[in-house]
Amino acid sequence: MICAIFPLILFESGFAQNRVIINACHRAGFEPVVAARSSQIDFIVELVGAGLGAAFLPRLLDNGRRRVGVVSIMLDEPDVDWRLALVWRKGAYLSDAARAWQALVMASQFD
Repeated sequence: MICAIFPLILFESGFAQNRVIINACHRAGFEPVVAARSSQIDFIVELVGAGLGAAFLPRLLDNGRRRVGVVSIMLDEPDVDWRLALVWRKGAYLSDAARAWQALVMASQFD
C-alpha cells in the first residue's frame, strides 16, 4: 500500500475517510506518518505536487484536479470500502445549486 512508502496528507481529523485510510494501514501492519492535514482539496493536491506526501481522494473529488507532477491511480484494495450517501428530505425545496449538485452526483455514480 502506498502509505507504507510516503507520508500521508489527510483531510482534517473530523473527516470519516481518514479512519478508513488509517485502519487500512493498520491492517497492513504499520502506523502511517501524517505529513499534513487540510480541509481544502486543492491545497491537498498542491501539497502532493510539492512532494510533501501522498493523498487519497474519492474519485469524484479527484476528477478535474490535475496538476503537473501529480499522478492519480485507482486504489484497488479489496478491504478498503468507503460508502457515501447523498440524502435530502422527500418533497423538500431544493435550490438550483442543490439540484445541480444532486445531478452531478447522480451522473457520477460508480461501484
